[in-house]
Amino acid sequence: MKIIVVTAIFALYIGLTGCSNEKYNKVALQPSKELINIGIHLTRGAASLCPACYPESAYETRSVQYQWCRGDELYVISFERNDKLYTTVDFAELKATTAKSNFHRKTESPPTNPAPEQYLRYSIETPSYTGIIYDKYRDAYYRICYQGKTTGKDDNLMQLASFKPSYSILILNKHLEVIGETLLHENQFYPEEYFIAKEGLYISENTVFNENYNENYLTYRLLRLTKR
Repeated sequence: MKIIVVTAIFALYIGLTGCSNEKYNKVALQPSKELINIGIHLTRGAASLCPACYPESAYETRSVQYQWCRGDELYVISFERNDKLYTTVDFAELKATTAKSNFHRKTESPPTNPAPEQYLRYSIETPSYTGIIYDKYRDAYYRICYQGKTTGKDDNLMQLASFKPSYSILILNKHLEVIGETLLHENQFYPEEYFIAKEGLYISENTVFNENYNENYLTYRLLRLTKR
């Protein structure tokens, strides 16, 4: 499968607040007794504890930032620097499946106690996963993959960190099997902003690096999912 460029309701769980690496239960994907996760029903006001915790691989990359979405039957969790996706029905247990970008190069773990500029450069230069989207019309998932960019000494790091230039979209079927990947044109998209419609996936073009950028307009490009 590939995406052709044509021209939240989020689940009610606040999940995956982490425990320390030292206290983490070393049995992979098993809950730690030190962990407290809370599920809140927004209409009834009821709260309950959720036993799922961070997977051990999140600590191995020293990055516990994540995004998640609600599919037809599953919650799907995507960690920033983890090639695996994690799924759960009720936040009681996480199951892992590999969903790696074909364009990602091997990267180093983040530096220990970096200076602000050093960490900014690392976040810009290092490939990562910045989003996971469920398309209810096509029963598919899109994983947004940032490809990384080498920085120079005179680059505006804050601008590059805010408007990262190079992305691909990894396409997965309802079973989270990879069925394709599309590399997007550089400096054209801002995948932090998007929405799903019957026509396809709309992704923002409101990046300052887009030659057609106009701060007075919100511009989205329609991406259609098609078979090869």
